[in-house]
Amino acid sequence: METWLVARIGPRIDELARSVRAALQLAALCSVVLIDEDLCFLIKLVPVDLKGAIIEADVLDCIWRRKQSSKGQSKADVLKSLIRNSSNDGPVVFLDETAGEDWSWTAPQLDEATICLGVHEDFVEEVSMLRELVGQRARPAQLGPVALHSSACLHLLGSVRSGRPMVPRAAVRPTTVQHGSAPHAASARNFRRALPRRQSVRFFLALKGPPLSETSPCLGAEAHQAITASCLVSKSVYDERDTRLTLAWPAPNGMRAVTVDRSFLGLSETRIVPTESLVLQALEQQLVTNEGPLETVVQDLLAECAELSFKKPVAARILEGDAADWPMWQVQQSWPTDAPLLLFLRWADHALPVLEEADPVVVPHGNSARSLVVLQHWHTLGILAAKLTPRTALPSRGVAELLEDVAGLVPQPGRDIQLDTLVTCRGVVAGRVRLGHVLFAECGAAKIMCKEQRIGPLFKVLAHELHVGDVLHCQGYPGLEFQGNPVLFLTDVLAIEPGVPAPDSDQDLLYRDDDFLCIVKPSGMLACEDARQRFERGTAMKVDARHLVAAPDVDTSGPAIYTFEELPWQSWQLRSYLLLVAGTPS
Repeated sequence: METWLVARIGPRIDELARSVRAALQLAALCSVVLIDEDLCFLIKLVPVDLKGAIIEADVLDCIWRRKQSSKGQSKADVLKSLIRNSSNDGPVVFLDETAGEDWSWTAPQLDEATICLGVHEDFVEEVSMLRELVGQRARPAQLGPVALHSSACLHLLGSVRSGRPMVPRAAVRPTTVQHGSAPHAASARNFRRALPRRQSVRFFLALKGPPLSETSPCLGAEAHQAITASCLVSKSVYDERDTRLTLAWPAPNGMRAVTVDRSFLGLSETRIVPTESLVLQALEQQLVTNEGPLETVVQDLLAECAELSFKKPVAARILEGDAADWPMWQVQQSWPTDAPLLLFLRWADHALPVLEEADPVVVPHGNSARSLVVLQHWHTLGILAAKLTPRTALPSRGVAELLEDVAGLVPQPGRDIQLDTLVTCRGVVAGRVRLGHVLFAECGAAKIMCKEQRIGPLFKVLAHELHVGDVLHCQGYPGLEFQGNPVLFLTDVLAIEPGVPAPDSDQDLLYRDDDFLCIVKPSGMLACEDARQRFERGTAMKVDARHLVAAPDVDTSGPAIYTFEELPWQSWQLRSYLLLVAGTPS
């Protein structure tokens, strides 16, 4: 195997250092096409060239020395020389997000392939020239549903086994937007990103000493690579559920630890990039405020996990091994309220600070950065969920069975009535309303009444995680609420299955000009939101009332009209409805 990297001298040259490290873990030869203004340089590196290179600057110094001893040429000449001098005559794989094959799990001829990718940029012109030069050897491929930086792509390739490529999964993009953001429907820039809702995961990495030890710069280098791999390689796709990394190290009075995530990037006065010096400066500030005994840090994380899930976290060690010991292809959709995963890397010399209930997970050999990237990817695919938290059978009873349960009850005005039989229920949430310590999940012809007094701490998780469109798996007592409507008095929440967002449709947009926007408002949704609806997910269109001109009632679907600018006058609307009824005349 061989790797080709295309890079440019500039402010993001730090990614080249990480990519070269990852490339030489993957292949015996790494060729770098380095662009410096109008000249290009071809630099060939082998693992021995990085011998003694500890920190990021050492890797860049090695590259600069090779550049100084190389002759600058035109871009076309360097690319032709790269292909002419390559000893590999196998397929040349170009990472392409539109390709029809996904090589992130299995791939054919990977040992004979040449991997070509740009560092920090797409390098459309240069990659297009290379694809034309290699001709039929070119093979486009995707690398998972999440867009990653080049160093992470190379780490991920270290976990790929031989086999037929997979069919690409739906891509997770930062530009995916929330459905229902009415007045800005034509401009994705004004939307909040819709991040994937999935199982929480926390990483723990054991270091051999303090991460900023002056006598052991390799510890700082390892900490930097781990932070970058866990928090910064995902191009802002993952949220705070997926970017917690706890660094732990031995000290005279016991293990010490500090937890970092994407938020620590805000500690710098300037916009931070994953450069080693800037990341370690931010880590130094984090240590001042957040360093503590490992036991205390773990307890804080456990308390946080208790607000994210209905179940206790599951802890597992991460070991390194050969492909025969890696997890097999068995996937399970990751749900946000599944038991959080606590994954402990480099923890062979220490006892886990929590109960170890799951079998170890074996990852490819390599540094901690490779392990973290691979684990993130396996988590995205659902491999970790299937291995560590396999889901038990969930209720098959639905609202129809609930209505049968209460069919014989006689309503008593002003009183709740419930049966003594505990039943399970599966309901699709069409709406939710929270009144203080009570939350009503509307599931068509029946409601599920969730009281904090009955379910305790689970109420906070439920109120935070339950969205309109989700499937609520629960159990409780069937009955009638004080107005005589069918209801399930909830006693326990088994799971929340995320709903599948409806695909955007051109039919939703009825009319648009420079001033007005007319779209279809679904039934059961308010046409605008106020302070209360902002906390009731999915119950209102994400638009302020000042932009609303006219819309149907909440229970009626139909055209809703908005203005891009706030209306300077009061608007009035006249509604007419066509009522369809069915029955027998008396």
